[in-house]
Amino acid sequence: MKKKILALCLGLLLAFTPALTGCAGKDDPNTLYISIFQGGYGTEFIDALADIFTEENPEIKVKKIVVAQPGDAATEFLSGVSKVDLYFTRALPNTYVSEAKVLNGTRYDYAVEDLTELFNQTIPGESQTMMEKMNDQFVDFVSYTRENDTKKYFSVPWAVGSLNIIKNNKVWKSGWKVPNTTDELIALCEQIKLDGTTPFIYCLKDSYWHLLSPVWAAQYEGMERTMAFWDGYSPDGDRYVPEMFLYQGFLESLKVMETLLADQNKYMHSYSKSMDFTSTQNYFVDPQYNIAMTVNGDWMDGEIRRNYDPSEIDVEAIKTPIVSALGTKLGITDAQLSAAVDAIDNGTAMPTFTSTEGYGQAEIEAAIREARGINISSSGSHVAWIPAYSNAKDAAKKFLQLMASDRGIEAYVKATGGFVLPYDYDYFGNTELTAVMDDFLKSANRSIIDSMDPTTGEQLYFVNYNRNRLFNLSGLKQFMNGMSSYESYFSATIIQDYKSAETVFRENYEYVEGRWSTYLMNAGLK
Repeated sequence: MKKKILALCLGLLLAFTPALTGCAGKDDPNTLYISIFQGGYGTEFIDALADIFTEENPEIKVKKIVVAQPGDAATEFLSGVSKVDLYFTRALPNTYVSEAKVLNGTRYDYAVEDLTELFNQTIPGESQTMMEKMNDQFVDFVSYTRENDTKKYFSVPWAVGSLNIIKNNKVWKSGWKVPNTTDELIALCEQIKLDGTTPFIYCLKDSYWHLLSPVWAAQYEGMERTMAFWDGYSPDGDRYVPEMFLYQGFLESLKVMETLLADQNKYMHSYSKSMDFTSTQNYFVDPQYNIAMTVNGDWMDGEIRRNYDPSEIDVEAIKTPIVSALGTKLGITDAQLSAAVDAIDNGTAMPTFTSTEGYGQAEIEAAIREARGINISSSGSHVAWIPAYSNAKDAAKKFLQLMASDRGIEAYVKATGGFVLPYDYDYFGNTELTAVMDDFLKSANRSIIDSMDPTTGEQLYFVNYNRNRLFNLSGLKQFMNGMSSYESYFSATIIQDYKSAETVFRENYEYVEGRWSTYLMNAGLK
């Protein structure tokens, strides 16, 4: 059965900055120029895929252009004269696909190529289309719903991007239990402090903490209600009303984040607010700094491999603890919630529950099993797309098809040192591929592959804000007017800069409510 991934979209639209030198375009349609930024996944997989591509298409040359930052090529692209035919970069800005653009004097319906037909073409040499082989919610993520409710596809994800709490085994003490719930996580932070170790480090300027918040919200609400939000429904079932921002799970997730990040609790290393991202990452993996945990993605593996010998690193991705508010909602204790998680992880019998809120045994068990399966990805910020004016569009599309094929997947995994793609493939059933994965990547990849819906057997993953035109046409996001920077508010040392979880929740709703008519008009819903 085809696995589905329910996706919590991260929507990281970047402020692009110019860096590449613009060129007057190219004359040779038989040269495929590919631009990619130098990030944690590296760029070597482009070379590995290019070797296969040129062997199968000897008339076409592939030229790789490496840029330092993901936004470095945007100004050149928008000039309309870039020689790049295929960009491997971050999230695709909505303006590229929601309105016509004039590029170098030519009007295009969209700034980037419509790939809808490509998604529905059978992959050469295989029986599935790209859409059929791609995990369903990644398909959903890269879809854009138009005013007539049809869907178009303009980009292809090129990384899975699993994100987790990561523990440093070189620092971890035998008496510290990996937390099953957020209350246990908070208690663990207190114990770690008492034992003379720093619980966490992160970079406030480039934080990943906010990416865990949607997981806790989805655990509390359940996936049906979570997906209802991304389809424009309020907790009461009304559609396209500002009250859709009032799901209790949103507030509960913010409360956890507030406790973890609060300056007075001292759960975060004191340098977290001042140090750059690379430095905080280096502090974490180096045991001399005595830091137990961080929040990061699988891409960290590629970044630390460049700076450390494998013997110096022993880190492990752990499953995101279940939000303790779910236990309160279900009318059970946190100890019972934790025992249920142990039963799920170990494949043993569930404890017997007596709910103070009137829930039955089966309802409680189903809610906890679903919550344990929910994970998060940042693949949404790693997509490939083709400029509308490229004169090598066919070659670029063939390259994307190759990446989706089994031979392309295998080349990608080997070239990246163990990262995986969002396509159906038995990664752990191929010993050649697992041989290139270190222990950290195995744990990160397992966090994705083992995240399953207990009823359907389908993967749970993350949720997508592009699934409804209210989000992809209006400019609306889950947090507006700076509220997405709640890490800064929760960790503030100056009282005037501090905002509580309740304040962020309320002010976000009030901002959206005051501009609701504009969002509806922009989305063509009014």
